[in-house]
Amino acid sequence: MSCAESFGSCPEQHHIVGSQPYLDYGVPVNKCYSENIIRLLVRDPEFIFVYWEIGEETTNHISLAIKIINLSSGVSELRDVKDSIGSSYFSVMSQTTYEAEIGIRKGGIFMPFAKSNKVTTPRIGTSKAYGSVSLYSHLSIATVIIK
Repeated sequence: MSCAESFGSCPEQHHIVGSQPYLDYGVPVNKCYSENIIRLLVRDPEFIFVYWEIGEETTNHISLAIKIINLSSGVSELRDVKDSIGSSYFSVMSQTTYEAEIGIRKGGIFMPFAKSNKVTTPRIGTSKAYGSVSLYSHLSIATVIIK
């Protein structure tokens, strides 16, 4: 799916119609950049969010796949993707570092052409810090000082 097919055309600029005000939407923002990128974001200790964009010249008649690599253990998961622009969630382990690659899957071979940033998922549970002053306490003290 191309960039234009994924997002459609940009909205038209609105001009004064009768007594209606002019709405300036600014310079149109590109919906895609035709670059090969893949990025990871941590959602919580058990999920990471992956988004990607693959240039149109790269995706002609190929099978795309994303490989999530657990850098702590070396274990990886390979998932086919259909679109050249997209996003997905992956179930992962807490307190673990991950990296992703997007590439071509042909037969049993995976050939990556873009690598993501590295992310580390946090541990599960609440903070074990005791006796720390909360933000609420600081705000209460600041309110008393200001008054």
